[in-house]
Amino acid sequence: MDWADTRIDSTGKPSDAFKFDLAAGMVGIDIHRERSYTEMRSVLEMVIATLELQNPEDTQKVYEAGSQDSTTGLLDRKSFDAALDSDFAAARREQTSLGLIFVDVDRFKKVNDEHGHQKGDQVLAEVGRRLTLCSKGKGAVYRYGGEEVVILLPNYELNETLALAERCRVVLEREPSAGLSITASFGVSVYPGTASSPEQLVENADKAMYDAKNRGRNLVRFHGEPVPEPVAERSLPVRKAPEAGSLTESQLLEMRQLHFRHRAISCPNDGAYMRTREISEVGQATTTVIAHCPQCGLQARF
Repeated sequence: MDWADTRIDSTGKPSDAFKFDLAAGMVGIDIHRERSYTEMRSVLEMVIATLELQNPEDTQKVYEAGSQDSTTGLLDRKSFDAALDSDFAAARREQTSLGLIFVDVDRFKKVNDEHGHQKGDQVLAEVGRRLTLCSKGKGAVYRYGGEEVVILLPNYELNETLALAERCRVVLEREPSAGLSITASFGVSVYPGTASSPEQLVENADKAMYDAKNRGRNLVRFHGEPVPEPVAERSLPVRKAPEAGSLTESQLLEMRQLHFRHRAISCPNDGAYMRTREISEVGQATTTVIAHCPQCGLQARF
């Protein structure tokens, strides 16, 4: 089994934190409200020791199964809620940071509508696999619900959390998932920078994710991020209009062609025939022609 979250320790065995979460659920302990940390730890250690001593094989199966989502193989919402409370309490107690990334697959309803729910499940499973690989050794990945996934990152500050979110965004965008081009919108929140409680951490990451959706999707935003400066449109250079009474480049070119074809040149002002003469200038490879209208006095040089 590929462990890519905090359920295992460095030796590949179930971590103490994961064992405590399971044991707390078994005996109905609210690890943050009903008991002190020391008392809670003692009780859970006794429960764990009893389980492992009496039913070592069955207990290992429980550890391996954990509380997983059947579609994606990720830890489920219940596991996330327990881990959030535990990690937040640890961050507050130890005065460290806790990062949270909210991920929502873009236009997922369209995937289900056009390709069927089975294909949608395959997409979610592949998204979960990529996010897990991207976050390996950094934090745990959970299916929050529907097409939403969350990544919990102990000891991650804002810049670190944003960097990981951007890396995950690129990983999803780079290659098709289950044969479909898939992108996702990412919302980031961090304790203590943008949130002061577990509920606020989730709420603010969710708001940031919707902000990313509203700004075009396939984007990473953090809660409280300033509105991006609008990109100035590139303006094309304005062509200078010819002065009043003067001739345009196309008119001069046409006159030159008529002259060297030995054709008469009519004045654009009054239609009179223009008189022409050729002059040779030092340093010029071509002959310069001067045309003059005897009626209106228009003179053209080409």
